[in-house]
Amino acid sequence: MIDSTRYSQLLKVACEKDWQKAHKDHPFVQAMGDGSLTLDDFRITCSRITYF
Repeated sequence: MIDSTRYSQLLKVACEKDWQKAHKDHPFVQAMGDGSLTLDDFRITCSRITYF
């Protein structure tokens, strides 16, 4: 069985390329990563998400 720390490390390695691409190409993800995401921007973005 894999402990949670090891699982987190494996997940980070597996998703690294996708995260880097998203961070580079998507302003919302970029703002989350660099700490510049405001609460208003977060609310606006979340209000646009539609669940089916």
